[in-house]
Amino acid sequence: MRYSNARKAVESTFLDQCSFTDFTHFVTEWGEERCKEKEERRIPCRLVEEPFSTGHDGVFAEVAGDAILLYPVQENLQEGSAVKIKRKGMQEIYFFTIGESVSYSTHKEAVLTKKRKI
Repeated sequence: MRYSNARKAVESTFLDQCSFTDFTHFVTEWGEERCKEKEERRIPCRLVEEPFSTGHDGVFAEVAGDAILLYPVQENLQEGSAVKIKRKGMQEIYFFTIGESVSYSTHKEAVLTKKRKI
């Protein structure tokens, strides 16, 4: 009971919308490993865009990512997924997930890096 109330409280802060595309890996008949996009899904979320670091190695701070995405615990966001965030009254922002999501009893969190043009 406690977790369901806590989950509802956390999910009430999911004011953004994100859509993401997962990838599935497969091996062709000639042995080449390939990726194929799955269908795009849309879920409620919360984007936290504050610079953060994972620590200090004595010389430089190790920057982990550009943002953190909080999303419902029943969803699954794979490492390397392309994520498009839509905030009210703002342009869409594009990210990729870095590493695996962390799961809590109330929500999941994924570290994101912005999609940059080269």
